[in-house]
Amino acid sequence: MKAEFIQTFIKRAITASLLLSFFLTVFFFLPTYVLSVIFVACATYIIVVEWRNFFDHQSWIFWVLLPVYPLFSFLLLILLNQDEHARYLLLLMLALVNSFDSGAYLIGSLFGTYKIAPRISPGKTWEGTIGGFIICLFTLFFIVYFVSTQNSGFLTIAIRIGIIGISVGLLCFFGDLFESFLKRRAGIKDSGTIFPGHGGLLDRFDSILFVIVFFYFFRNWLISIF
Repeated sequence: MKAEFIQTFIKRAITASLLLSFFLTVFFFLPTYVLSVIFVACATYIIVVEWRNFFDHQSWIFWVLLPVYPLFSFLLLILLNQDEHARYLLLLMLALVNSFDSGAYLIGSLFGTYKIAPRISPGKTWEGTIGGFIICLFTLFFIVYFVSTQNSGFLTIAIRIGIIGISVGLLCFFGDLFESFLKRRAGIKDSGTIFPGHGGLLDRFDSILFVIVFFYFFRNWLISIF
């Protein structure tokens, strides 16, 4: 079990590092529209290649759910990226989502015992989820501490960190659980095979597609914190 965990963790870490390096390169060194084009390409790939793994294209749910999830969320990603005053929130979102997912995976794999929804997501535990929340909150605290230029009082900052951290954690949790539900319903383990051993593209976006709704519609408030 320990050897399997270490091997899986190393694979996940390498994949995450490569994807993060790619994202940061595009974000900082290429024109803004390039990232938007990549989001369009990701959405297109999910719709054309992976979405049919979940639903028969002739079923009504295929066409009813598609505009809401994932298309609407990808549209918000593109709009936020094109907003020059708010696009840096994408970095904050990525840091928080990854910290929650990584924390939940590590704590859950090492100490997880009590299952949350074994029929939908057998690997999801209360210990892992709580660990994800804690690491997400700590990550947000350090980001606010080192980046924020506001002189708000400690209580105000603590409340804001709590609201953001809990909101992101809940959205990550339900985003992952929702995609797990779709996979269980379809009888598949992963959304695709674009990342060997790690799943498909939608598997990498499942939490982000929920969190972006919060970040986009509350972007002005989030910006005011920094």
